[in-house]
Parts: sequence; C-alpha cells; structure tokens
Amino acid sequence: MANPTLISTLKNFQFNDALNDFLSFSCPSMQSAYNAAVFSGLLAITTHLLISQICKLFGNKIIAKDSGFAAHQFVAMYNMLLLFFVGGTEWIQSTKPGTANERIFDPNSTARWLGAITLGQLLTWDIPCGFGLVTSMKGDMIMLAHHVIMAYVGYIGMFHLTSYYYLFFFGFCELSSIPLAIVDFFHPKHFEALTKSSAILSKINEISRILFAVLFILMRAMYFPYVYATMLVPDIMELLQKQPYVVNKSKANMLWMILGASTSLTCLQLYWGKLVLIQVIKLLNGGGNGDNKKKKR
Repeated sequence: MANPTLISTLKNFQFNDALNDFLSFSCPSMQSAYNAAVFSGLLAITTHLLISQICKLFGNKIIAKDSGFAAHQFVAMYNMLLLFFVGGTEWIQSTKPGTANERIFDPNSTARWLGAITLGQLLTWDIPCGFGLVTSMKGDMIMLAHHVIMAYVGYIGMFHLTSYYYLFFFGFCELSSIPLAIVDFFHPKHFEALTKSSAILSKINEISRILFAVLFILMRAMYFPYVYATMLVPDIMELLQKQPYVVNKSKANMLWMILGASTSLTCLQLYWGKLVLIQVIKLLNGGGNGDNKKKKR
C-alpha cells in the first residue's frame, strides 16, 4: 500500500475511520495520524463557525458584538481539556523511558496523536483566527508566532519524532490554559461587562484568574523550563555529542531544529510568566486590576 498523504486522505476520507482515530487518543500509523489531524481541524473550524453564528443570532448584545471570539474560547476550552486529559494522564502514569535515545526516538502513538490533532487545529482554525477570522484577535503577532512554532513542532511530532516529551509539552502543561480560556473570555477587551451584571460570572472570573496565575507560574514559568533545561536539552545534547548513540545527519538536523523551537517557546513562557507575576504583585499591593496578558499552549 502506498504511503498516505493529505491529498489521499481527503480524497478517500471516511468519516467513521477518522472519528475512530480521533477518539482513540493514539495514532499507531501515519494513516491514523492523517485521519486524526483532518478530523480535529474540521471539528475545530466547524464548531467555531457554528457557535459564532449561534452567538451572533441568539446571544446577548455583548457577546453578539464579538461572537467569533466567544466561539474561539469555546473551542480552545475543549481542546485544552482534551490535550491535558490525554497527554497529561500518560505523562503522569507512564514510566519514563530509560535512555535519551528511547525518550527522543522511540515511537509513542499518543505523542503522534497529540502532534497530529494540534497541527490540524492550528492550521485549520487557530492560525486563521489570528490572521483575521476573528477580528479582535488580529494583530497579536507574538501569539501568532507562538502558534506557527507550535504548528512546526506538531508537524515534527506527527511525521518524524513521536517523542515521549510531547506528553508534557503538548499535554500536561496545557493544564494552565484551561482557566486562561475563561480569563481571556472575561478580559476587558472582550466580555468583562458580563461580570458586572452577574455575581456568579464575576465569581467564576475571579476564581479563574487566581487559578490561572498559580498554574501558569507553577506549570509554565517553573516546570516547563525545568523539563526543558534538565531533561529535554541534556537528552538532545547527549544524542548529538556522545556515544554510544550514533545520530545521522537528518536526525541531527531535526534535533537542532527542535532545540531551537523549544528554546523559543521556553523564552516565551518565561516572558509571559514575568508579566503574570507583575500583575500578581500589583494585585497583592492593591494596585492595578490584575489583568493578565494572553498566554497559550
């Protein structure tokens, strides 16, 4: 059988097969990865467009004015929950592979699934939102650059390097993004007015802000750099520089690109973590409104 491609997958698309591969939380083959990627992308953009129209037609005046962003946050929420549930569960429960070669190069079907569905959603839904599908999201170049880098890393994880580390970077650390979806929803630029007229929504926003700040500092500003600096980087450098592993030129180039991408993403986490910490300090000192800049996976 010929190797699957995106064109062949779309041409011979079978909904039930794609649904099963998406819901299996595992991609043991490239065909299942293509199916999961296509299904996740179509699910994200279809859900987004449907929720946006529902909010525009039936939502209150506040939400109807920016129905696209409301839809984006809905999709982002279920996506973060799914990534954390699948990747985070395996990161916590699985046994860490014993060698750098195993951690980097041994195939992991869950890691391939995480890379595939992330790539599918970013290309079909999240990056287009940043380019103008959602007007209020247009112009955030740092976030757009973050998504492009994530798409590249997702591509590597789907096609070339189904590494154990995807369980953390594309799974477990998404925990902090769950309350962020709520915080961003009630941001002053979007739907803060809803919290002014509802004590329940105001309390949800308040709790979400606290959870987000705590989780982001712990997960993104501390644990993320820790895994990068003490686990991922040493493993990459061992494979590149030391015996008994022999890494060919193609794999070496891929490792250098992953090192560059992970370094860029780690710097972004530290930058965003600094912004969150500044807001926390201001809030504790009674100054400012505690607004957080946008952070994402």
